[in-house]
Amino acid sequence: RMGKKKYLHKSKEEEPHSFPTNLLDEFERSIKSEPSSPCIELLGFAKQTITAGGLRDQLNFLKKLGHGLSSRSEEVANILLLDSSKSVRDQYDVVIRFLIQILFLEPNTRPLHPPVARALKTLPQSYLEPILLPYFQRFLDQVSNQPSSYQGFVLEGLSEIDPSIMVRFADRIFAYFSRTIDEAAAPFHESQRGAFNLHEATLLCEETLKVFFAIICRMAPILPRELSNPQSDIYLRSKQMLLTLYQFIGHSSLFPKECVLTSSLCLMLLYKAFLIGPTSDADRTEKISQEFLANFFTEFEANPRPVPCLFEAEVNFRGNFPKFPHLTKLYLINGMLLALDPASIMHPLNLKISHGNDFNLKKGCLLLDVIFPTIVNLSQLCTDRYSLLFSIQLYSECLQKMVNVLNMMGRDEKFAPILMDYFDPQFFSNVLNFIWKHWQDRFDPIVEQTKNIFAVLLELFDKVGELFSEKSESIRKIQRNFVPDLTARLVELDWAKKTKYSMLLLMFSRVGVSGMISNCPDFFIRLLRAFSIPMVCSTAAQLLETFLTTLRQDLTAKFHGNSEAAVQESFNLWMDPLVTVLTSEDSVGKGVVTHALPGILPVFPEAIETLLKRIWEKENFQDEFSTKKLRAIMCVMKIGRKLGLITSENLGGLLKDTSVTSSELISKALSHGDELLCLDVLETICVSTRETEIPSDFEISTLFNFLENNLKSGNAGFRQESIGKIRKFIIRLRNTAKNSEKKISEAKKRQKNPQVEIQDEISIRALKFVDWMVSKLLSSVYPGSPFPRQQLSLQIFQALVEECSQWEAAMTKTQLCSEKSTLSILLCLWDTFDASRSTAFDILTVLPSPLPGFSTPEKIRILLKSGIFLISSNRVREAETGAFLFLLILRKYVSTGKWKFGGIITENPRVELNSGKVQVESSILEFMEEMVMLLENHVETAEKSLEIAATMKPMHGPILAIRFLIANISYKNAQLWTNLMKKILSLLRRAIVVAMSVVADLAPEGWNPESQGISESESGTKLAMKGPLGQAITVMSWLSTKEASQCIGTIAKYVPLPQRDDDPEAVLSVDLVGTMGDTIVQVLLSTRHIGAIEKSAAGFEDLCQTLMQTSYSPLFQLPSRWLQTFLDGIVESENVTRRSAGFPYGFCALLRAESRHQRSVKVLIPRAMTHLVKVAMTPPKTSHSSQPQVHAINIIKDILQDRDLCKDIEDFLLDILKLTIEGYQSSSWAVRNSASMIFCSIIERCIGGRRAHEENVAKSRTTFQEFFGRFPSMHPYLLQHIQYCTRHAQDSKDPQAAILQSSLFAVLTLISKLLPSSLPNPTDQLSPHAFIPYVGAASRQSNTMVRHMGALALVPLVPAASLVENVKSICQKIPWEKSAGKWNHNEVHGCFLQIRHLLRGHLEQGLIDAQDISNEIFPELEKRIWFLSRDNACKPLTNIFFEIINEFVPMGNSLKNKAVIFAKENLEVKLELGRDLMESVSNQKEAELCLEYSTKFPRIFQELTGENSVKFTTRLLRHPRYEVRHLALKQIRRAIGTQGREFQLDFAEIQDEMLRMILEEKNDSCLRKVLQIMRELNLDFPEISKTENSTFYQPIYDRLKSLMDSPSMIETISFFGFFFKQWIKCENRDVTLGTKISQDWIFILKKNGLPDQMTDLRLAVTDSIIYGLDFEIRNFNLKSFEKEAIVEAWLVAFNLLQDEDDLIRELLAEFISRKMPQNFLTKPLQAQEVLLNYLFHNFQDSEIFWNFLKFQVCPMNPSQGHFSS
Repeated sequence: RMGKKKYLHKSKEEEPHSFPTNLLDEFERSIKSEPSSPCIELLGFAKQTITAGGLRDQLNFLKKLGHGLSSRSEEVANILLLDSSKSVRDQYDVVIRFLIQILFLEPNTRPLHPPVARALKTLPQSYLEPILLPYFQRFLDQVSNQPSSYQGFVLEGLSEIDPSIMVRFADRIFAYFSRTIDEAAAPFHESQRGAFNLHEATLLCEETLKVFFAIICRMAPILPRELSNPQSDIYLRSKQMLLTLYQFIGHSSLFPKECVLTSSLCLMLLYKAFLIGPTSDADRTEKISQEFLANFFTEFEANPRPVPCLFEAEVNFRGNFPKFPHLTKLYLINGMLLALDPASIMHPLNLKISHGNDFNLKKGCLLLDVIFPTIVNLSQLCTDRYSLLFSIQLYSECLQKMVNVLNMMGRDEKFAPILMDYFDPQFFSNVLNFIWKHWQDRFDPIVEQTKNIFAVLLELFDKVGELFSEKSESIRKIQRNFVPDLTARLVELDWAKKTKYSMLLLMFSRVGVSGMISNCPDFFIRLLRAFSIPMVCSTAAQLLETFLTTLRQDLTAKFHGNSEAAVQESFNLWMDPLVTVLTSEDSVGKGVVTHALPGILPVFPEAIETLLKRIWEKENFQDEFSTKKLRAIMCVMKIGRKLGLITSENLGGLLKDTSVTSSELISKALSHGDELLCLDVLETICVSTRETEIPSDFEISTLFNFLENNLKSGNAGFRQESIGKIRKFIIRLRNTAKNSEKKISEAKKRQKNPQVEIQDEISIRALKFVDWMVSKLLSSVYPGSPFPRQQLSLQIFQALVEECSQWEAAMTKTQLCSEKSTLSILLCLWDTFDASRSTAFDILTVLPSPLPGFSTPEKIRILLKSGIFLISSNRVREAETGAFLFLLILRKYVSTGKWKFGGIITENPRVELNSGKVQVESSILEFMEEMVMLLENHVETAEKSLEIAATMKPMHGPILAIRFLIANISYKNAQLWTNLMKKILSLLRRAIVVAMSVVADLAPEGWNPESQGISESESGTKLAMKGPLGQAITVMSWLSTKEASQCIGTIAKYVPLPQRDDDPEAVLSVDLVGTMGDTIVQVLLSTRHIGAIEKSAAGFEDLCQTLMQTSYSPLFQLPSRWLQTFLDGIVESENVTRRSAGFPYGFCALLRAESRHQRSVKVLIPRAMTHLVKVAMTPPKTSHSSQPQVHAINIIKDILQDRDLCKDIEDFLLDILKLTIEGYQSSSWAVRNSASMIFCSIIERCIGGRRAHEENVAKSRTTFQEFFGRFPSMHPYLLQHIQYCTRHAQDSKDPQAAILQSSLFAVLTLISKLLPSSLPNPTDQLSPHAFIPYVGAASRQSNTMVRHMGALALVPLVPAASLVENVKSICQKIPWEKSAGKWNHNEVHGCFLQIRHLLRGHLEQGLIDAQDISNEIFPELEKRIWFLSRDNACKPLTNIFFEIINEFVPMGNSLKNKAVIFAKENLEVKLELGRDLMESVSNQKEAELCLEYSTKFPRIFQELTGENSVKFTTRLLRHPRYEVRHLALKQIRRAIGTQGREFQLDFAEIQDEMLRMILEEKNDSCLRKVLQIMRELNLDFPEISKTENSTFYQPIYDRLKSLMDSPSMIETISFFGFFFKQWIKCENRDVTLGTKISQDWIFILKKNGLPDQMTDLRLAVTDSIIYGLDFEIRNFNLKSFEKEAIVEAWLVAFNLLQDEDDLIRELLAEFISRKMPQNFLTKPLQAQEVLLNYLFHNFQDSEIFWNFLKFQVCPMNPSQGHFSS
């Protein structure tokens, strides 16, 4: 944990660049020569640039200098070129030469180049060139002799200043770039991969190409004429540069995509320059278009020419372009769009346009008829995300190019007819279809590009209408209908579509408010409702703000500038809908609060008061202070505070004209039980637009109340949100206090200021608040305090210390940094919770050095001895505390250089003050040497005796402390640390060797000396070794292995490594680093202890990450070596078990390191995956040689599950999917088992999974078309596989039949995970239509699970449009009567399964209307109703038919009514014969259906069956089998929620049966159900219980007492309260029995409501109180003992309101809020106050109550309590 925090490495301030010193003297002389010159200011800027103290200042002065030159360019030109004062010219000459020297003389001044280039660019070329030329020539000589990385940027700057001079030396410049690019590309070749850091090579290559691209763009107008001579040097160098660029295109798979993209741009620009070179201006346009057509798009040539293309022998674009990958083609087309000018790209050409299998000849152009169709085709062929994204981006750029062409050529008579014919209705329809196809893609960048296409399309539409609407009737028609139709379509689309809002926003400027409302009258309310969808909130907010802004502007114009009238009119449109949504369900209101209100209130700031009043006065609320109303008001106030519309002064004074003020509402909300509402209150008082706004008294008191009420919250999210908001309040408080202190100080200097007293009061109040908060927080971190209270208090204290660390008054005048505070926080380091210890340590690090209260040697020695004692503990928690203490000593004492520590391994360690001046690093080194001696002592002990080490001197504690220390040391002097680090690493290896003797054991759960070959005399008694001592040894060993491995990773991460040969700053050598990695690799290959493996892998990952960042080749090659060790180990390993132990962890750690630090080009990942896939697909030769294949599959499974590697292995998903399916057919059980485990992972990665927490399930899964569009080769593969399996899996003679069935099951599972399509497309090559017959055949297999999965797999294959037809055809295969020929039971069962899953799948996705099913399918099923009769002997068929009816057929349908009749008849037969109703699943379904009708629809049940529903239910309740009784009870409990229906069950009669069962039921599960039903019915006992109460209640009372020691005790406790309430309702209650009931109930509550009882028992007591006290005491004549029982029950509730369990507190607080005269839900603390108030008013004469109060006041001696009358 500590290794992740870098405390000591601070970012250094950028140092200024150094310039020649003689420049400063020259500036001084120039300034003195002409002091009144206009150049004096510029000379001053130049002088300040040299003398500036940092790069940022230099850059600022240089920008001013450049701006000065640019702004007076004409004046400077006149001075430099015409006769003028020589001294002034000399001054300008000095400035200009200074700027030129920055370019050429400073190799590290790249940030200064842009302003220099812009400044020099404004100077006259005739003046600048003679000065620039000598510098440039010397620079080119340097480029040839001493090339360096900065030279390209110099050339880029020069190209901006003077492109002509660049062209004159283009041969040498191109030679430089050709050489540089070749050198940068060398590491990417196959022979060099893995030897160099490709991340740095990628950056170098990319930057060089980008610089060359900038230069070639600036040289483009001049370069072609220099290329007209094929014999010139510049021609030959340019050709060589073109061939260099072509290597990126020809070998695009080797290079990063960014490099290939930039090289294609440069290539096309250079290629065009070669084409233009020898061509005259008149023929230039035609030649360029013809050459590009002939060389790249030969399929479009009408008359192919045999003339060879340019450089055909070297590059041969004509032959190679069709062979290039799709992405490479797109890159080249992108270069064409950039290189070709509008005249060339629109030049008329004779083209061959294909239409299916035919083609025709027509006149066309490159842009519209060649490039654009090619992009469209390539976008359809692209399968990976990046290629598809780039194709869509090119599509957008192509449309933008069309807009540019229309702007330039639209009115040209030569091009207008072509353009007018091209932009017909079909064109716009095709573009819209392209948009609809991609606008909901899962990849967000694709969606963004789709939005761009839509925006460009609208721009194109407007331009076409502007140019051609008067000339073309079809275009005029488009102009009339396009925008209204598109708007209507967008409005009607699903409001959950995120892109919809961006498109509507683009349409808004064209249709306005009136157009939107005319298309959708309830547009505003629907827009507000859309905020319930989190993923659309941000875009919907933009649309909402635009809507309201336009509305206000329109209404203001309508009322002729009367803003007040416009606002009032607008309120009528949006105010009431907003109030409705704010007070509606939470999901809608939350989105409106977070996104809509911040857009509404800035447009209508005057609406906030009116909005609050409307919400308060809104009716239809049961309570005045309802939760929804309070939440809505607080949300509006919160947003108002955030926007600055409500200040701290008027926060408590809003709503003055209503029956309540805002301060009262805030108090009510703060005491409310809803935590979200409390957070809204907290944010309202803490957040402000100004960090210096003075907190009001009301805000401070509100924060007091918040902390009092919420320190014990068990909600982690609530705590985190609270801390962030309180931190903002602390910042406000600190800033206002410091501001007031500053004003007081200034006033004292002036001696008089009337505001001094006010400012002093602000400061004093702030300090008092800090003192109160410190006291409150420290009182909550006592030992044993609940985790929520302790953690929240510590985190708030941490925020307080961090924010006040720069506030001197708070640190010195309050208890914040007192000895008491330090000690309280220090004790938290011993806490049992990890989070509390970590937070306490973070607080201590912020406190000043030395720690307050620990500034003497004696006190510091206490810390040191505590640390020594704790790191020698075998408990992990204590060892970590000891490590924290040592780290604290390092930071607060050792790092200051003032303290000296020694003798750590002795009994009396030394702590002394340093007498003289000591170097800090030497002091730290001495301290580390002491720690290493301590570690050495522990390791030596472990080498001698594991028993002593495990109990007295475990190794993991010192290693952990050293790891913490290493991560927090700055290693400036490498020579000091080299020997110590070698010793540390040696000790770590020794510790690992000792620990591995245990951890590498065959049974690492507990050390077994026998497996190590250790005799009894060597290891002690075997019995002891197998008991706790053996376990202690094992724990110590794996913890030592874990800590040692992580320490190695920490050393690699923080200790300097060599960056070159003989690096003087390196502490570790290459060999030492290699040994570090070898050590961890050996651990991973040797152990099977999961803890040791997991943490060792974490250390290995840190090591590899560090090496991946270095550019030093010997270090960079080490991970590749370790990868090969793992790959070899897969084949050579023999004894690895438990999912291949450390192999997966090692692979994932190594590959994650490359993924994070080699983002552009991966080498190890494809190498590892290729090898693993190859091994996994190699079948074993024998059943005993399958281990390598099993290991490979297990490793791939873990890699698939690693989120960090998901993008890097996408290219291997297809291979993994195939090897998984083939693994199911292996003859080896181990391989099939591994394939089963990897199957879930590959399905999750390829398809997605159904997750309960996701709101939009479809978003997380894939449709059939999406899956096979991504993996097209899987379509024929899976189809062939299913064909083979369905044909051979049924062959009972084939020994492979069972294996084939499992393989078939896997493939069917894969298909079943896909989503069904909404539209059929049988002509598509990847259509699911071909799968349907074979999947249907799979659902007829003899294996039941295969049948089920076959039916489930049919769902995504059948489109919604043909669902009804398919289901009806399936129904035809089911016999309509028993005698309908010979039929197969498995086939019929499969048909029923298909029907069930098809209906369920399409209904869940909302793809079909339930009414269509009812009208078309249910009649077909009704014809087969005989399957429910006794004529059908196959019970599984009856069962599946019942399941279909229960799930899909609604009540009252004739099919379901007939099913009830059959079910009742079948049950009657069973009952008459006395047979078990639960002997088959079908009987159970019949009973469930009958019970559902009898309990929920008793009248219909009686009409259908002729039997009373209560009588039928009672018969089942009295059935001898407990399963039947339990089923009936379960259905009755379900029916309780249907009370209020027109035909409900007579529960009063059912209650009589329940009372009988309480007395007679023997089965515990049934008895528990009975007690639950009685409580939930909450009906009064029968009338006889009120008259003959003793006779009625005595048996029940006796029965309940007997159940107190039974498994039904919890339900009995809960029911006892209900029983007590029923007793109270009786008249003439027997005193004796009543006393027993009251006393026993209170005894039960007190005994089981204690804090040390189980949570279930305390919950039962809570329920008992809630059910027992839910009556009005004024309505009953209570006896004294009953009153005392009620009081004691309430007092038990009072104590439970402080329970540790959140649920118990919330249930009682809710009950008290409902029971007492409260209008809203209160928090537990307020509920206690309300409860005491209730008891005081109703039980003033209760001695028990008064004794309770006395005890609360004076717990030790209640008699000393003092009370007034």
